[in-house]
Amino acid sequence: MSVDLASAPFTSSSERFDWERVQHATLSLLDAARAEQAIVLLSVPAPLVEVEELLRLRGGDALLWAPAGGPQIAGLGSCVEIRASGQTRFAEVRAQADALFRRVRVATPSDPAPPLLLGGFSFQPLREPAGDWAAFGDAHFVLPRISYARDERKAILRLALAPAELRVDVVRGELLALERLRTELSALEHSPAALQRPKLTAASELPEAVWTSWVEAIRAQIAAGKFEKVVAARAVDFELSPAPDPVRVLGQLRLVAPECTRFAVRRGAATFLGATPERLVSLRSGVVETEALAGSIRAGDPAQSAELLDSPKERAEHELVVGELVRRLEALVTELRRPARPEVRALRHVLHLWTPIRAALRESLHVLELVERLHPTPAVGGVPTGDALRWIAENEPTERGWYSAPIGWCDARGEGEFAVALRAGLIAGARARLYAGAGIVAASNAHAEWLETRLKLQALTSALGVAPEELARDQS
Repeated sequence: MSVDLASAPFTSSSERFDWERVQHATLSLLDAARAEQAIVLLSVPAPLVEVEELLRLRGGDALLWAPAGGPQIAGLGSCVEIRASGQTRFAEVRAQADALFRRVRVATPSDPAPPLLLGGFSFQPLREPAGDWAAFGDAHFVLPRISYARDERKAILRLALAPAELRVDVVRGELLALERLRTELSALEHSPAALQRPKLTAASELPEAVWTSWVEAIRAQIAAGKFEKVVAARAVDFELSPAPDPVRVLGQLRLVAPECTRFAVRRGAATFLGATPERLVSLRSGVVETEALAGSIRAGDPAQSAELLDSPKERAEHELVVGELVRRLEALVTELRRPARPEVRALRHVLHLWTPIRAALRESLHVLELVERLHPTPAVGGVPTGDALRWIAENEPTERGWYSAPIGWCDARGEGEFAVALRAGLIAGARARLYAGAGIVAASNAHAEWLETRLKLQALTSALGVAPEELARDQS
């Protein structure tokens, strides 16, 4: 996220600051902002707490974006929502975002953080937008009503005011509410909330025999020349008691997957969350960065890295992804750079082959144009893309929803960053549905791919408090 909190005019999380100045700066904008139907943003310094704690303090819709080692942001409610559906959803969001940012006015002097739209897309347009995924839709972005942004040293709270709220009495009331929230965050800074770990009461998943039939059907079509690769995904359903706390799960993911980007989208009673190792694309100052993350093996043994690098099957699967990413970008960029050989990306439970790709844009593009061009990569869809997507739509019994889809942010300059929503699950009350997939190529072995999906589930099952032996016992 292109936020430089180090340049903020706030010297510490506990600094006494001039509320009168903040109020005066906001009120002085009101007449002009009302006339322009503008959206007014104001910021105040805040205490340093774990970013997910903001979601605990207030109910309702919320979002979280927390990359490893970078500035993090959480948002509550929405000042403005952007929705779109169908195959044109990327272009629709982009057009609405451009119109929205033209209306934004920043009231606080020297505000350190540019306004961001946070949200994401479904993997494909939803087949049946019902159940828990109905509230998410095909595309949903928000300018949060309240946002909390932090880095390692500083934090800010921001309030977004819609045109109808630009009255003196409303502004003063909202400033008081913002100060109350700041006080609540200060209490968390010194006394984090105690959390209860749930217990697994039931679990169900696709039978391995069905999975095997999928894999063999895909391999037969690869042999017939229809595909080179298809990514098959499955879901595991849990019932837990008491109902899992998504904020606790996010906190646990911070511990078990510190090298990943944590994300969450809370819509109504459902929270989609995860800790993904895979960036889809970032765009800053005309520089595009993406990566191929495909080819996997269990972590743990030091010899595994060499085995992964030397595996013809895993290398071939990886090169399919690299080649397709380069093909999709090459007409748009110059100075494209990628290493000749992949590296090994080590996570707690899984090792992946990883190839970073960096290039400069030939001409100005919006990050959402790059998202549309790159999604879905062969790491989550397949090759050829269209045929693979049809297979997924016709054969996977569980709606992917936002799993393996783009999630992230964009700003007024058209810059931003999006990740692939992997190692992810949907929590609704006592229910948790976790997703995992595996890339199927000609040399795939069904049982090995099944075990790979089990490995990919472990970060989230661990964060939920479910031990692998508990799942195995429940399935016996």
